[in-house]
Amino acid sequence: MEIRDPNTKDAAKITPRGLLRTYAVIEVEQLYVNENEEEAYTMDLDNVVIDADGSYLVSIQSASDKMLVVTSINLWQAQSKDDSNLEIYLGGTLASAGTAVVTPTNCNAGSGHAAEGTFYVNDNAGNMTVTTTGIICGRHKFTANFIKWNKRSGWILPKNSVMNIIASKDNTFRGYISFYYHDPV
Repeated sequence: MEIRDPNTKDAAKITPRGLLRTYAVIEVEQLYVNENEEEAYTMDLDNVVIDADGSYLVSIQSASDKMLVVTSINLWQAQSKDDSNLEIYLGGTLASAGTAVVTPTNCNAGSGHAAEGTFYVNDNAGNMTVTTTGIICGRHKFTANFIKWNKRSGWILPKNSVMNIIASKDNTFRGYISFYYHDPV
């Protein structure tokens, strides 16, 4: 039996020991999705003010039939505050008040695709209202020293699922959330 490449019709390479010689290309799934499906995004969080302790920073709901996969959250505080916590919840309800809409940027500049969902940040004037927070799936505790938080996650939001981020102290936050859409089929 002979194995041939279906495109070139060349015979497969065999090592002197009789093993099939192959190779593989390995790349991060987000890069693959960005190059081939043009569905990788960044949600910018630019000077989001939390004016009271225990307020919501971000509320996201996916509207795509594909899974929204959060790859990373990168945040830092404008002011160093001791005992300032961030908590990430999955499965709660989408914010209903005190919100400002954010349009995520497609990471493929040549793409005409837009993120499918609702993307809110605190509107800096009031406090975002969420009925149900959901189940906690991550947290970070800032200290008095200035620090950037980078959380590589892999959290998955199927259609209509929600992710909320709560800040325990009033502050101004900057950063971004990176995500892509993945078709499980």
